[in-house]
Amino acid sequence: MCLARRNRVGLDVSNVPLPRKPDNEEAAPVPRDHIDGRHGYRVDYRDDAGNARHALARRVIVSAGTLGTNELLLRCRDEYGSLPRLSQQLGQRFSGNGDFVSIVVEGERAADPNYGPVITQYIDYGLNDKPDKETAFILEDAAYPAFAAWYVEGLRPTMNPLHLIGKAWRLARLFWRRLVQSLLNGKWSGSVVGYFNSLLRGDISFHSNVLLFMGRDKGDGVLSLKNGQLYLDWPQTASRPLYEAMIACGKRFKEFVGSDPHIPQHTWAWPIRNNVTVHPLGGCALAQSAAEGVVSAEEKTRGRVFGYHGLYVADGSLLPGAVGANPSATIAALAEWIAEGITGQKPDDSLGVDRHV
Repeated sequence: MCLARRNRVGLDVSNVPLPRKPDNEEAAPVPRDHIDGRHGYRVDYRDDAGNARHALARRVIVSAGTLGTNELLLRCRDEYGSLPRLSQQLGQRFSGNGDFVSIVVEGERAADPNYGPVITQYIDYGLNDKPDKETAFILEDAAYPAFAAWYVEGLRPTMNPLHLIGKAWRLARLFWRRLVQSLLNGKWSGSVVGYFNSLLRGDISFHSNVLLFMGRDKGDGVLSLKNGQLYLDWPQTASRPLYEAMIACGKRFKEFVGSDPHIPQHTWAWPIRNNVTVHPLGGCALAQSAAEGVVSAEEKTRGRVFGYHGLYVADGSLLPGAVGANPSATIAALAEWIAEGITGQKPDDSLGVDRHV
């Protein structure tokens, strides 16, 4: 069974081998909102219709993502008082995984960032060679969707008649080529994506690069409850050398592609100097004791929340710090490791699902 917020899939659904259960055993509903651990576990939640319900369980696996898991456990300890023995380390060591984004605009080299998959390559700036170096990071290729490209292009003085005529001529040539091909082979080979790509070719978006950086930030953020809401205190000062190194790399990239403007993410502009992340981690750190973290890293009690039998965490909140690269594989590996400890079953490619031949 898995605890998850509505519309979020727990890792046990997609990655973790589950224990096989008897045919006559029914699965409990996916819970949310509240856990009472005084007599086994009672999980209070609301179904899709908003009706209050509850489920009783001997074991609960919390997998609501870093923000969801921390909020749920903080509420259970500090607001509801149903899990009072949760470690005081709960919410500590939040990390943004060193995420940082920059855009290099209108370079001389074609980039076409809104066509094809993203993160197909990376450059390692010392992350794997010198893991203790505070300014080490990796650089990956990112993108933005086509509708954003249209917005970016709309920032140009498109009322210039020559600019508009050039676009129309380009589109007309593409349409004529597709028409001729269809008459010759009897098959229409045009596509909306092809037309969009042709219209944007040579424009700002076509020659712009989206740079995605990741590194090992200091992981000194703190999640807590404030005025009934989840609150993040995430200082940037200690990790600033890392971010400044990423900005310097972006400027070198700008020179390489022959671009003029290099634009770091807008939240980094003075005097705000705040970062953003798409990889929130930590808050329920794995550790050897409750004085150091929230969840056990010991072999025999792996993934178990300190102070409670049968209560586990299996998501990104377990990580005690940044991994410096895309963390999904690390999170999945940890979840499989915890599932093996619970079920005694070594993970394989069946993911615990019986195969019917």
